Order: sequence, then C-alpha cells, then structure tokens
Amino acid sequence: MLFKVTNIRRKLKVLDKNEGLLLLKKVIKQYKRFLPTLILVLFVAIIASSWILNAKIEVHHKPMDKTITFHNRERYELGSNNGLDIVTMNKRKTTQVVSYQSNNSNQLISVVNITAHSQLVRRVAWNPSGTLIASASYDNTVKIWNITTTSAVVTLNYTDSVTGIDWSPDGSFLAVGSGSGRVDLWNTTSWVLALTLPTSITSYIFYVDFSPDSQWIAIAGYDSNIAEIYNTLNGNLIYKFNAQNRVDVVKWDFTGQYLLISENNGSAHVVNPFNGTILQSWDAHTSVINEFDWKPNDNVFVSVSHDAHLQLWDWPSLTLIKSFTFNNGIWTVSWHPVENIIATGQSFGNITIINATNNNLIDSLDVGSTVFDVEWAPSGQNLAAAREDGVISIFRWNSSMHYIKQPTITYPNGGETLSGLVNITWQAATDSWGHPVTYDLYYSTDDGLSWSLLVANVTSTSYQWNTTAFSDGTAYLIKIVAMGSQGLSTEDVSDGTFSVLNTAHYLSVPVVVYPNGGETLSGLVNITWQAATDSWRHPVTYDLYYSQDGGTTWNILVSGLITTSYQWDTTVFPDGYLYLIKVVAKDNYNLESEDTSDTTFTVQNMVQSSAITSSATSTPVPVTISVNTPSFSIISSIFVLSALSIFPIRQSKRKDSHR
Repeated sequence: MLFKVTNIRRKLKVLDKNEGLLLLKKVIKQYKRFLPTLILVLFVAIIASSWILNAKIEVHHKPMDKTITFHNRERYELGSNNGLDIVTMNKRKTTQVVSYQSNNSNQLISVVNITAHSQLVRRVAWNPSGTLIASASYDNTVKIWNITTTSAVVTLNYTDSVTGIDWSPDGSFLAVGSGSGRVDLWNTTSWVLALTLPTSITSYIFYVDFSPDSQWIAIAGYDSNIAEIYNTLNGNLIYKFNAQNRVDVVKWDFTGQYLLISENNGSAHVVNPFNGTILQSWDAHTSVINEFDWKPNDNVFVSVSHDAHLQLWDWPSLTLIKSFTFNNGIWTVSWHPVENIIATGQSFGNITIINATNNNLIDSLDVGSTVFDVEWAPSGQNLAAAREDGVISIFRWNSSMHYIKQPTITYPNGGETLSGLVNITWQAATDSWGHPVTYDLYYSTDDGLSWSLLVANVTSTSYQWNTTAFSDGTAYLIKIVAMGSQGLSTEDVSDGTFSVLNTAHYLSVPVVVYPNGGETLSGLVNITWQAATDSWRHPVTYDLYYSQDGGTTWNILVSGLITTSYQWDTTVFPDGYLYLIKVVAKDNYNLESEDTSDTTFTVQNMVQSSAITSSATSTPVPVTISVNTPSFSIISSIFVLSALSIFPIRQSKRKDSHR
C-alpha cells in the first residue's frame, strides 16, 4: 500500500491542474462509501488535538507544586470531594503526571510573619508545649519567640552562623549548632549554657536531632564524612559513623533505636548506634537529601532532596511506597503529629501540604522566599516556616478533621515516692478546632486493675493532690482523661507505678554480725550485717569503715554496696588487737543509720615468736621466726636450727679445754 501511495504522489507531480481535478473526482467517486467515516475520524482527531494542546498549556501555566508525579504499582484516587481524576498505576511502575486543583482551599491560614533576623533563617524548633519557637540564623544569633506576643524573649549570640537547632522532647535543652562545628546544649529554664559537645566537626553543623527520650543527640556537619552521637548528660561520645561522602542529615526513628543518615550523593543508611550495626544502605535519591521525617508512631518515613522528589519509605523493608515530583528542589519536610499529612518547603518560596493517605494536594502557598525549614507545632495546630529573607512565617492549620491530641503526664510518671501535698502536672491536650478542653483525673492503687475518680472538670494543667488522705502503697498510677466537644476524649496514664507513703520516714540500723568483737582474723574474711530497711521502701546502699585504734579514728573500706556482705582481705592491713568495723546505711533521701562492732577484734597475719630455754643436754631446740615471706621463713628456720645444734657443743669443748 505504501508503494502505491508513493507512485500516486509521483504521478501527481507531473499532472496539470485539470488532470488533478479529474483524478480527485475519480477517487472520491470510487471511495464515496467511506466518506462519512473519514469525516468523523477527522473531526475526532481535531477535537482530541485541541484538548491535548489545551491540557499541555494548562500544565505549563499552573504552578508546578500542583503537579505531582506518582511512581507506584498500586491504584490511587486523587480527590473524592470534588470528583478529581483517578490515576491507575500498572504493574510496570509506569509514571503518570497528573495536574489538578486543590480540593480543600485555604487549609493553611497565615497568622503572622515575624521579621526575625537580618539574614536567612536556617532552622526553627518548637518547645514541647508549643508556646515558644526557636530560630537559628546566619546573622549569628538564636532567638526564642513567644508565639502569642511574637516577641523575642531570649537571644543567644554567636560569633558565626547558626545552622542547626533542636529542642529536646522533654523540654530541658535547646541544642545549637554553629558554623565553627560547635554544638551547645542550653538549659531552657535558666538559659545558661549546660554543655558544649567535643565534636570532631570543624565547620557548619547541618543537623542536630535529639532522641525521643532526650538522652542522646545526633549531629552532622558540612566538612566531614561523619555522624556522631553524644550522651546529653555528660557529653560523652557513644557512636561515630564514618561515611564515604559528606553527611548531611541524621534523624532518630520514633522508638529511639535506629538512626537515619544521609550522604550528599543521595545514598542513605539505617544504623543501630548502640551496637554499631549498619542495618540498611541504599540509593534513596539522585542528589543531596535535605531532610528525613518519621510518621508519628509508625514504621514509615519520608525523604526530600534537591532532585525535587519527595519519597515515602516503609521500614524495615525499605519499599518505596510513593514518590512525588516537584518542579523545584525540596529543602525540608515535616509530618503532622496527628493527621497523615506532610508539609514541605521548597526553593523559590513554595509551601505544600500533601495528604499522605489519598495523595491529594491539600494546599499550596507561595511565600516569595526560599523555605529552608518547616516544623509542625506539637499540637499540630500551627506550622512554622524558616525563610531566606529572615522572616519566620506562622500558619494556623484549619483542619477538616476534629480530634483531641493526647495530654502527657509529667508528674508523677513512675518511680516517685509521694507524701503530703503533691502537684500532679501534665502537658495540655489540644482540640484541632480550637474548642475548650477539660480534664478528669483518676488514680489506681493496684497498677491499673481498678480506677477511682480523683477530680473532674479541671481546666488547668495541674492539680494539687493531698496524699495524706490515701493509704500507703507502692502500685499507684494516675490517669488523665481530656474531653472536648462532640464527645471526643483521649487519655494518658503514668508510665510506671509510684508510691504513696505518709508514714514516718526512717531507716533501720544495719546490725553488724561479723566480726562483732573478740575474733582473731587473718587472710580473707567475710564481713556480714543485717539489712537496713527504708520505711518508704527506697533502695539502700552501704558504706564500710574500719578503725585500728578502738574507734578513735575511722577509714573508709568500701562504699556503695547493695548487698549485706563484703569479703575483706586482712593481709594488706597491719596486725593489731583494737580493730572495729562500722556499717553505714544510706537511702536516696539522705537518711543514714549505722552500727559498729560491739567490741574490738584482732587482725593477726604474722605468727608470734616463742621464748624457749635449752636444756643442759644440748638437744636441738625448735625455734620459729616470723617473716612475711613464707619461703624465706622456712629457709631461715632450717638454717638457725642447724646452727643451734652445732654451736652449743663446740662451746662446751672450748670451755673444757680452757680449764
């Protein structure tokens, strides 16, 4: 057929106008029965071409943050409220680009823009209650902002850019990483410098991240191929990860057992820093990974990169669940603490909110300046954004979901011993619609088997409890139930049991059993005593002292014992007959009690000499000489005995001859 068409075209080139018309009429007459079909096909083709052209123009003119690419093998629905498109992914992981409008407009409502710094803001961090926010800037300062008054309540001055910041989950410390590689832990009550970590990094600290229990802190810096983890109490280094490339991001999982680490070539690792095991390594992106974040209390995490991809990963399989593609590099990501939504910040000023359940683009804002960091407040009601122009933007999240975020008990939370008047305290629950919340408090005396109401309808976050009206016990728990509108409620319970003890607090005497007087000790000896008892059931430790002069002076023998015996090596002490032992019991409330041996005892490790008179018969007399070294004592004794057996005989002969 192609050959025939080609020949016809060649013939048409040599035909004149009239011959061409005649040939056209002949063709039409011959194929007129197919003419309606040809016209219909031509019409459909024109309409389709027009639709495709318009669609392409629409995609190119829409902001690219509303165009998302999905890489997946599953079927996802885009939008349910407004009948948005359905995208079906086949088994071959084909990629489709879908452009759509946000199905819920104005979900992110701008509250305030704080002109916070004279240079770019690199990081922001909320305190656990969501009342304060810290900002780190290239203008060499960290500022702490009151979210209500939008005023700076604390300013920390540095000599170089501040590039990393994180607030500990327990609220005790603010970690600050600067351009010189320095990492400081600031006490957030007094704002006194508590600790400076001895890091190996000498340039910009890119990332600092506290573990969920606030006990450990991970850091990563610009000039080094290492990540480090330190103990926040004493600053000791507990783990160092050596990478092939620069390490940019470190992020704890929600359990505090694992650490995500990224290298600037797009590779990533999951490590167990407590045993040094690298659990997984893989190529997560094709460019620098700028941030990780974990879905709250779930084995799913998100990564964002300069390669303009946002990717959701399952742990521990490392299955790529979903992948979103944006027009610009993505600097930051934050997973909402309650809802399954993700906030991102991008180059050129885009902030995007994505529904991670159904893949909807919920909202997108252009703030006009690159967004280096976004962080949800702990309640999920606010979002903070750190911008290149030195501004911190605070947004209110106008959620379509109505929920109450759980309160968190802070005291008593397990292990305490209470008496008298005690303040029960907790972190506030929050209603996503801003409705008021009240609290009912319950107590249990049997480790949660049964509960009794303590007080109802408390509107503050503390309650003074008079424990003297309750029986003593060691299996107490507190439960706080937060209640909002529409019948919503949520609760928290003390992490562990605590004690209520209002009886007199005393520590019984640890009675010395041995040596208690009159004994003679040598070699290894077991000192024993009866256990002391704390009336509030606190743990007890023991310090042992000895005296060589009947109790006039005392010397420490050993401290911090938790048993009721101690093996004493008496051979390293001088012999004596005026020894005493004293046992001192202590508890963690600074109570002490003690007992001393009833009378003195003797320590004798050297055998005493015997005074023996020789008989006239000059029979060899046994003599014992005490020498510290046993082998020397035996040899010396043999030598002396031999000498004595000969010397008297010779002496008598001389006397006889002299006469």
